[in-house]
Amino acid sequence: MKNLFLITTLFFITSTVFGQQKNNNKYQLYEGGEKYPKLQRYVFLDEENKKDKNISNVSFVIGGEIFKYIASRHNRDTVSVSKFRDLNFSTIEELKIDEYQEHKKRTKEAGIKMPPPPNHYNVKVYIVEKICGEKAIKYEVDWLFTIH
Repeated sequence: MKNLFLITTLFFITSTVFGQQKNNNKYQLYEGGEKYPKLQRYVFLDEENKKDKNISNVSFVIGGEIFKYIASRHNRDTVSVSKFRDLNFSTIEELKIDEYQEHKKRTKEAGIKMPPPPNHYNVKVYIVEKICGEKAIKYEVDWLFTIH
């Protein structure tokens, strides 16, 4: 019975991971399943958080979570202060809660029971860094993993 559960879980995780490749704004719980829009969340980068930058990649460590911007795959945009004020920022804890609630809601709608996968498949995260008094940079990032 444990083996069946393990195999089923691995199947769903694999299909979820590979099912995400075609459209970065939608996700599927399983291959051939309904497509759902990803939640969009914004996280503010302040002085307490760590930013590591090289030529084409930027890594962010915020609240024990690692996020990565890859220039060849993600978008980066400048944001004016007026637009910056309109963004609804989330904390890392709020991201985790939103991610779990979305997973719970969609699996219930689909009538399936599966544990949340280890990858952060259903949330599109943007890190916003204020660069001067009038501008900020908005990085589209991948939420990689927890380092606690």
